[in-house]
Amino acid sequence: MEKTNLIIFTVGTSLLMGNKEAYEEKSGSVKRELISLTVNEESIKGGLDIKKSPYGQFFDILLSVNPNKQINKRGPGYDAETDADDLPAELSSLYLFYFPPKKSDKAEIIHIPDSIPHKEPKDKVALLYSPADNEGIFCAYCIMKYLKEKFSGMIDCESIRIEGLDPKDKEKFEREGVRELLGEISKLINKYKDSHNIILNVTGGYKGAVPYITLFGMCQEGIEVIYLFEESKANITLPKMPVAFDIFTWRNYRGFIKTIPHLKADVAEVFLDNILPKQISGLFEEVEDEYQLTKLGEILGGRYDDEKEGELTPYGRGYLLVDKIQDDDQKTNKRIALRDCINRWQYLWLGDLIPETVEHARGHTQRVLELAAQILYPILDKDANFFGD
Repeated sequence: MEKTNLIIFTVGTSLLMGNKEAYEEKSGSVKRELISLTVNEESIKGGLDIKKSPYGQFFDILLSVNPNKQINKRGPGYDAETDADDLPAELSSLYLFYFPPKKSDKAEIIHIPDSIPHKEPKDKVALLYSPADNEGIFCAYCIMKYLKEKFSGMIDCESIRIEGLDPKDKEKFEREGVRELLGEISKLINKYKDSHNIILNVTGGYKGAVPYITLFGMCQEGIEVIYLFEESKANITLPKMPVAFDIFTWRNYRGFIKTIPHLKADVAEVFLDNILPKQISGLFEEVEDEYQLTKLGEILGGRYDDEKEGELTPYGRGYLLVDKIQDDDQKTNKRIALRDCINRWQYLWLGDLIPETVEHARGHTQRVLELAAQILYPILDKDANFFGD
């Protein structure tokens, strides 16, 4: 049976942008309501269900917008300033995911049915939003309510708060927001990766988060990253680049990586500044008087733990030796049996001609040098002449 989809969206505030003509009369009252001192997340969520409230009236307009008419504005000559697509970018991208353009003689025409078809089992949509401002909360709940009404037979939808994702607070965004964002995405992937196709849709949301999500998606097996450009009439799938988790670099410095979180910040900085390469030291952040792995660092550490039992070196497995074995007796199948066992051989000392054993020996040397560095670098940091002039 074909897998269902999990589509993970970051939600922005394009729904409330001033260039959307359909909401011109109501967006002002909604924005005024959202800056009220008495408004909170629950009142925003509840207000969408009250027909005569500014929120409810705004939502009714969104519900009445014709997706065919709006999305077909896109394409050559599209002018977002004077005749914008009145759907929020997240919804336009979702419609185009399910109903991609069909080629006609003159243009790519979108055909969206009046009633969205049912799908069993349903896909899942996760809307990741920032509670840093009320506009972001309003847009997230507006989109979720829309999906529950328009896509009820196709999609199960949930919204997830991402604390700290505040573009106005750079330090909080870097220290807390990115950690929470990648952490929630990682939880979703781990929960659904075996049963669902995972799609990261980075069309909406704070653009400062897009590089983190995109890089995260590139480092994951089987994850698709899509984006809808403002004037485009089709989602683009960001091509998989030759970007992968460098398990060998991580392994070479794993002793330091495990040690640093247990050191005082001034001692940890000696290793971060003098020993670890930038791609590793950049995965640490200062927390109080210590350095801890960032959320991305924790995720990559998990990848290392998952993959470390694989091949020790990228340079070969020693299969050439197996090919030398004469297997005239078809009943014994020696060659097949040895090939089946070969993945376990890399952990045994079988001779210097096998690439894995060379790597194994280098690893022992690495550990000795690593131990020496952990002892000597803090000493030399305090006393540069420890070994004499």
